[in-house]
Amino acid sequence: MRRLVAMENVFAPGGALERALDDSGDGFEPRREQAALAAAVERALATGEHLVAEAGTGVGKSLAYLVPALESGQRVVVATATKALQEQLLAKDVPIAAAAVGRDVDVRVLKGRANYVCRRQLQGFQPFLMAEGRDARAWEAMQDWLGSTETGDRAELRLEPSDALWAELAVGPDRCSGRRCAFHSAC
Repeated sequence: MRRLVAMENVFAPGGALERALDDSGDGFEPRREQAALAAAVERALATGEHLVAEAGTGVGKSLAYLVPALESGQRVVVATATKALQEQLLAKDVPIAAAAVGRDVDVRVLKGRANYVCRRQLQGFQPFLMAEGRDARAWEAMQDWLGSTETGDRAELRLEPSDALWAELAVGPDRCSGRRCAFHSAC
């Protein structure tokens, strides 16, 4: 139980989380529910038990699971419902949690296939079928972008194509031929 007390101290006024938040320019507000969730996550990580937790808006769930996860030193996977939360975790919450526990962390963002352009689809696409406007401009921007992107991640695009256009150009399970594709080495 010694680590549990230490985790509760991290979330207490004057604790490591408050210092990390102050350093990041964000204010700290002690939240009993956040500390309790962090203790439950820590206990689950220590015992190998499964944990299903629910907390309302404003509890500070992200830091409540990130701090004990990083403190444990274990490899963890965090799945998010939205890309916006994924970006928030990467840009803001993970650095704060890492500072609170005093660890450098290696973070990777994993996305599904539908977030990446299929170079074969892009090459074979018939742009004359597009109406003028946003998609025509997006198509032209994608042609330039394709020469500079290393990943083909839709999030890199400055001009967002419509969902209908992206559906025609994205990697899909029925389209990807893997190593047999002429563009495999560029994927």
